[in-house]
Amino acid sequence: MFYYILKRIVLGIFAVLAVSGLVCVIVYFTPVDPARMSFGQRTDEETIEIFKKKYFLDQGIGMQVFHYFEDLSPILWISNSDTRLEDYTLFVLKKFKMHQLIVKHPYFRKSYTSGKSVWNTDRIILSFCTLVYAIPSYISAILLQWFLHFI
Repeated sequence: MFYYILKRIVLGIFAVLAVSGLVCVIVYFTPVDPARMSFGQRTDEETIEIFKKKYFLDQGIGMQVFHYFEDLSPILWISNSDTRLEDYTLFVLKKFKMHQLIVKHPYFRKSYTSGKSVWNTDRIILSFCTLVYAIPSYISAILLQWFLHFI
C-alpha cells in the first residue's frame, strides 16, 4: 500500500510538472510581446526594458520557466536585496547573512494588462472549483434538496 501511494504521488508530481511545462512552452512561444501589450505600441523603449527586466522577459526561456516554477513553489531561497521579497514573504524560516529561506503563497504575479494582482481572482476560482468538483455528488444533492425544500 505504501508503494502504491508513493507511486501515485510521484506520478501526480510528474503530471503537474509536465502540464506546467507544456503550458509554459505554449505561452512563451506565442508571438506576443507582453510589454507591448501592457503599454501599447507608442511607449518608449526604456519603459519596455524595465517591464521585461521585472518579469524576467529579457532572459532565455529556460530561466523564464525556472522563475515561473520558483513563483509557484511554497518555499524559496531568496537574496536579502531581491526586490520581489515584499511580494513573496508569508513568513521567514531562517535568515542568513545574504539570503533568507521563506515560506510563501504561490505568487501569480500581476496582470499584464491591468497591473492588478491575480492572486484574489485565482483564489476565488480555485475555491469555486473545489466546492463544485470536490464535493461528492450525493452530498451536493442532499444539500441542494434541503435548500430547495425550504424555498
